[in-house]
Amino acid sequence: MSPPLSFVCVTYLTFVSCFVLLCYVPVYLLACSRKFAAMTVRLCVPRTTCLLFGSGRVVCTGASTLMKCRLSVCEILNIVRACGYDSAEVRDFHVQNIVASFNYGQQIDLELLFREYQTESNFGK
Repeated sequence: MSPPLSFVCVTYLTFVSCFVLLCYVPVYLLACSRKFAAMTVRLCVPRTTCLLFGSGRVVCTGASTLMKCRLSVCEILNIVRACGYDSAEVRDFHVQNIVASFNYGQQIDLELLFREYQTESNFGK
C-alpha cells in the first residue's frame, strides 16, 4: 500500500502582465506628471493598476486571476481607443510574474538555506 498523497494548496495573489499596443501614444500629452515616463491608469473593475508607456508597452499589476489580467487589457484598449487612437491593437500579451503563497507545514531555516544557496540568494538579518 502506497503512502497517502499530500496536496499543497497554492493561493495566487497577484498576476503581472505585459502587452504592446500597436500605436504610438504621446503619454506626455495625456499625463499630468513629467517625472515618470509612463502614465498610471488605475482601473476599478477589475481592480488593477496599469502603466502605459509612450512606446505602446503596457504593464498591468494587481490582478488576482488570469481572467482579470485579460479584462484589464480590454479596458485599457477601450480607454486608448476612446482617446482617439482607433487603430490600437494588442500584441504580445504575456504574464511576466505571478505572486503566490502556500503553507509549507513546518518552519524553514532561512540561514541554512542562505548558506547552501549563497550565489542564488540574498539574506539580511
